[in-house]
Amino acid sequence: MFFGSHDDDLYWIDNTKFGSVVAKAIARRIDASAGGSQAWRLDYDEMADDFECGIPELREAVELMVARGLARVEHNYPGLEGTWLLLLTPERARAEAATAEAAQRKAEARAVKIALRGGRVHRTPIPEGVKAFVFDRDGHACRRCGAIEDLTLDHVHPWSVGGPDTPDNLQVLCRPCNSSKGDRVA
Repeated sequence: MFFGSHDDDLYWIDNTKFGSVVAKAIARRIDASAGGSQAWRLDYDEMADDFECGIPELREAVELMVARGLARVEHNYPGLEGTWLLLLTPERARAEAATAEAAQRKAEARAVKIALRGGRVHRTPIPEGVKAFVFDRDGHACRRCGAIEDLTLDHVHPWSVGGPDTPDNLQVLCRPCNSSKGDRVA
């Protein structure tokens, strides 16, 4: 099982010093397999037959590639079961950097959202006593349109920006009025 490579990766293999003839041969074999791939199942017995050399030499070559940051050994890589040797080609480096950057942006956005919510990650339910008090106070009717069906509790100062679950910050609104209000203070 292999997956495709970018044309620039061929030049990378030709121009990179792998530190040993065996390591360079492994990289070329990985790239040449299946029309140019970046991953190869790491099976030293099979490799020993293919390269006509001993397993200790192959292990040393793989360790050298990993130590130089030119390859990585992955166990059960997404979509690939077993142990794989992945070349860290320019395309893979760009793809992994983009994935890491997207994950970082997502984590930063989540951290901002958590900070805006007063540092709370999991929303605790509004206490039943507070809910009952607010519904009684507001006459079991929407404070905007007077509807008496499909009622919800709304935070005057939105919970998403740190509004508390206190009676003075809660009001009864019907679902359409609550949805139209959104995260605005009203």
